[in-house]
Amino acid sequence: MYFSGSRVRAALSAAVFLGLGAALQGQIVQRRELPPPTTTGRAPASNDTPRYTPPASTASVPEAAPVSNNAAAVVGTIQSMSGLDTRRRLGIGDRLSYRVVEDKDKPVGMIVTDAGDIEVPYYGRVRAEGRTCMEVAHAVKKSLEQELYYRATVIVALDAIGPKALSPGRIYVTGAVRQPGPVEMPGDERLTVSKAILRVGGFADFGNQKEVFLTRRGKDGKSTTQTVNVRDVLRGNLDKDVDLQPGDTIRVPEKMFNLGGG
Repeated sequence: MYFSGSRVRAALSAAVFLGLGAALQGQIVQRRELPPPTTTGRAPASNDTPRYTPPASTASVPEAAPVSNNAAAVVGTIQSMSGLDTRRRLGIGDRLSYRVVEDKDKPVGMIVTDAGDIEVPYYGRVRAEGRTCMEVAHAVKKSLEQELYYRATVIVALDAIGPKALSPGRIYVTGAVRQPGPVEMPGDERLTVSKAILRVGGFADFGNQKEVFLTRRGKDGKSTTQTVNVRDVLRGNLDKDVDLQPGDTIRVPEKMFNLGGG
C-alpha cells in the first residue's frame, strides 16, 4: 500500500498530538489526586482569651491537700460575706476555699505560703497571715473592684489548719493556780477561762472556783472585770464559760476555808 508523504506527515502529527494530550491528562489527574499542602507547625487561630494562670510560687509550703468537701460545699452555696469567720487568725500552711459569687465558678483551693500570702486568681498575691477569713475576703474584694470587677462578692473559708498555726497572742493567769504565768493562745481553737486554768495545771488547793476574775482592757484603754463561775463550767454548764482575747488577765482568788469541791 502506498501512502503519500503528506498523509504520512499528517498521521505522525496526529499521533504526536494524541500522545501529548494523554500525557497532559495524566499530569492533571495526578495533580488532583495529590494531598493538600501540610499546615504542620502553624498555631491554630483562636479568638479565646487565655485564662489567668497564677505564677509559680517560690515559697516553700506543704503539699496542698484536696479541698474539703464540707468547706467547699459551704463556699459554693453561700451568697453573702456577712457570715464569714471573724474570729480565727489565719496562719502559714492553712488551706482555704475561695470563690467570687459573680463568677459562678466552683470554689478554688489555696494555701497560705511561708511568706504569709495567698495567690488570688485573676489578681495575684494578697496578705492572709494574721487576718481572719472576713478580713481576707474584704481585702480581696477591694483589690478586685479597683481593677477587674464592678462588684465582687468574695467568699473565703478555712478548709484545714496548717502545721504552723499562728497564735493571736497571750493571756495571763495569776493567783491560786498550780503554775501561774503567761499562756500562749492557740491559733487552731478557742481558748476559754476554764481551758486556760487547766493549761496552768488547774486550781491550787485554796483556789476559789466559784469566783474567778477576768480583766480585759478595751479599745478605749479602760479595763473591765467580770466574774466567772468555773466550778459550774466544769460541771457541764459550758454556756457560762467565757472566750478569751489576747491580753486578758485571769485572777483566781483564795477562798477562806478549804471545804472541798471549790
